[in-house]
Amino acid sequence: SCTDNFYEALDEFMDYVQHPYFTDENVEKEKGIIGQEIQMYDDYPEWRVYYNALEAMYHTNPVKLDVAGTIETISHIDKDILYKCYNTFYNPSNMCLVVSGDFEPDEIIEEIKNRLIEKKQNGEIKRIFEEEEESIVKEKIEQEFKVSKPLFTIAIKCKPAEQSQKVRTHIGIQIVLNLLFGESSQLYKELYQDGNMFSPPSISYEFDDSYAHILISESANNPDEVFDKLKKKIQEYKQQGIKAEDFERIKKMLYGDYIKEFNDVTDIARMFLADYMKEINSFDYLEEIDGIDDEYVNQVLKQYFIEDKMVLSVVY
Repeated sequence: SCTDNFYEALDEFMDYVQHPYFTDENVEKEKGIIGQEIQMYDDYPEWRVYYNALEAMYHTNPVKLDVAGTIETISHIDKDILYKCYNTFYNPSNMCLVVSGDFEPDEIIEEIKNRLIEKKQNGEIKRIFEEEEESIVKEKIEQEFKVSKPLFTIAIKCKPAEQSQKVRTHIGIQIVLNLLFGESSQLYKELYQDGNMFSPPSISYEFDDSYAHILISESANNPDEVFDKLKKKIQEYKQQGIKAEDFERIKKMLYGDYIKEFNDVTDIARMFLADYMKEINSFDYLEEIDGIDDEYVNQVLKQYFIEDKMVLSVVY
């Protein structure tokens, strides 16, 4: 990110991605730094409550593994392993570069091409994962920490949507989540008035080709009560259906949120890159949301918000 000297910065940026420099000394030094980071995150309650939820959901899928690894796993890494990883994955055919800001597209594409190193393609890179069971591992997972109030993450394990349905499914789940537990929801209002919660929860849907899950996270005096009330509210919506006026209100709010994402150059770059890796066109969200009705959202509620796929992770 810069305000001036863009092409000089681009030179540096593309140079260090295309010319790795690994030595025994700098690898050992970096392993020490990463080891400290791993220990730091082990002491971070918000991180633990999240990863504990993943552990409770997934049997074998590597999404449950901390991306930094462990002190033990990084101890075996040397420069040869790093060069092998680099030469396998860091190929222009396997890379994506997003540029966001004030520029001439044709000109910047030529500048990027001029900085690209000719490199033979490796062919298809196959990632082989064990097949994940549909069931969860356990319904509840707890850990003690020095926290002023319990932290919780409620997670729901989902079956990944088909490629053509990813955007539509994402929108439908976001609408249901906001109806169930958004800032204007009846459930949050009750928990707030009872003194159990004092901030609306963070609600999200994370997905890729091999996994998908819903996350609801915040602090609460009694996380078990939050969990029970959420399950009851889901059953209530399934039996009574979602009111058309509530659906329209949340749908308009989400549309506004999608529009606002295009108001920041950094957000645009992050959004386009994340969506591209999932083979999604970011503009599809604006196209798809118009065609979503309350009937589809009721279908999403029944298909994805399943009680025996729900887990509760708590840090006391």
